[in-house]
Amino acid sequence: MASGPDHIDVPMMELVENFGFYAIEMVRLMRRCFDHDLAAAGLGMSPGEARALSFVCAFQNERQIKLAERMGVEPITFVGYIDSLAEKGLVERVRDREDRRANLISITPKAEPIIRKMALLNADIRQAATADFSEEEFLLLNSLLRRLRDRFSFMEATRRESAFSDTKPAAPVGRPPRRRRRA
Repeated sequence: MASGPDHIDVPMMELVENFGFYAIEMVRLMRRCFDHDLAAAGLGMSPGEARALSFVCAFQNERQIKLAERMGVEPITFVGYIDSLAEKGLVERVRDREDRRANLISITPKAEPIIRKMALLNADIRQAATADFSEEEFLLLNSLLRRLRDRFSFMEATRRESAFSDTKPAAPVGRPPRRRRRA
């Protein structure tokens, strides 16, 4: 076994069975369930198109490049999805008034029933996955996932900002702003 200042003696199973592994595996399995149910629903779109439509719905009138970044795909891949969705009349492109080279993407009224159907598919999957959760467990899980998302968003933004400076931040950097609890 290796030793030294950079070596941490961790059993192999702990390297695999950890938070990141479970999170990635859960998302992979959830996407496979959705992809299967999407095909069975006969909505006439690929899983990539469905994801792109979801991102457009969530971030209306956002630039194409920003939507591609949010979705985690290359801009050219995202453009293909948007081209297909536009041909189906589900999204529209509008020139950005601030930068005529950029397009802002939004859903059309024709997309609304499809988005509702996709939301029902997601709700069915979520219900099946959490069928043995109490209401308290489900609410706690949602709260913790939201906090983790906010934390990772903060960490990612901090790292992106530090990429443009001369110094690298110490990890982890700061704390994200606390959300105010709703009564």
